[in-house]
Amino acid sequence: MATTSVTGSKATNKLQTKDFISIGVFSVLFAVVLFLFGAVGGLLALFPLFGVFGFLVCGIVVMYLLAKVPKRGVMLLLGAITAVICFLIGAYGPIPLFVLAGGIVGELIAGSGHYRSFPRIVIGYAAYSILIWFGFMSPLVFSMQSYIDASVASYGAEYTRMLLDFAHGPLLIAAGIGTVVGAIGGAFLGRKLFKKHFEKIGV
Repeated sequence: MATTSVTGSKATNKLQTKDFISIGVFSVLFAVVLFLFGAVGGLLALFPLFGVFGFLVCGIVVMYLLAKVPKRGVMLLLGAITAVICFLIGAYGPIPLFVLAGGIVGELIAGSGHYRSFPRIVIGYAAYSILIWFGFMSPLVFSMQSYIDASVASYGAEYTRMLLDFAHGPLLIAAGIGTVVGAIGGAFLGRKLFKKHFEKIGV
């Protein structure tokens, strides 16, 4: 009887077709929300701070996904699909690689608890978020000329200079810390909103 239960549990924990569909849908939603906040942040000259609010809202999306599909591989696929989306829309330089790396790290941390440990989920999502955020900051940090030229053409030289000064100053660290805080806040908000879903899966 015990053997049958264990076997059934392993089968249940494997990703199924409907799970892949859910992950795909929520990955697109995650990317849309993130890019929306990035675009708004850029227009308001607050681009480096987009992670504070972007990952707060995205945390709700991710927590619902993890409550719906609490299985190994979810964060990895979320990162992989989001990285592909970034690549397809022409994200600069190493951004897709940072997104993918975030998915890998997030999976290693959150998945290590089989998505049943909320502290590991929070840490995994925070790690995922900060790596993505730094990916978006990396063209500024490493002063990628193509990115700088595009920014000058779109927003002007003064705005671009302000971004570069921000990226090479102490405020970048504050923005990074804010991103982690936003991600943690999003995770807790998501668990509160979907409390019954998490209780159902034992989180």
